[in-house]
Amino acid sequence: PPAGRARGGGRGGGRGGGAANGRLREAARAAADRQNLELWLAPRGLSTDNAAMIALAGQLRLARGERDGLERSVDPGWELAG
Repeated sequence: PPAGRARGGGRGGGRGGGAANGRLREAARAAADRQNLELWLAPRGLSTDNAAMIALAGQLRLARGERDGLERSVDPGWELAG
């Protein structure tokens, strides 16, 4: 069942990259209508894909001449802008 109904409510919502997808937005609205749920979606302009943000961060690093080898580990605390 939809998340709002599973929790005993009549609301649902979406954000992030999925909420920017036009087909997913339409499908979510149709499902909410069928289930008589109130649907809250973030505006498309504020719904972004994390991959696009990471790609931009990488592009900016390359433009500054920064390079790392394949042995570089992942660190969730890295700064994206500098």
